[in-house]
Amino acid sequence: MAIFYKKTLEKCRIEYKQIDSRQMYITFNMKGPPFKITNIYAPQSEIKGGPQERIDFYQKITQYINEDEDRIRHLAVGD
Repeated sequence: MAIFYKKTLEKCRIEYKQIDSRQMYITFNMKGPPFKITNIYAPQSEIKGGPQERIDFYQKITQYINEDEDRIRHLAVGD
């Protein structure tokens, strides 16, 4: 899991964090509100936890995104 960006954006980077083995984010200070990009690697359908693990994962992601302040622009991407 990785997030690539141009070196010129480094001066705009506010923070980055690996949340767990399936999620990470990076936040940039741009014109207007901060811009957060979250990279998500979702569980696959053949995982041993079955469909419930996928449901739990997506509920956790939804809660995480909804916890952001309204002033933050948030883009979640993944597989």
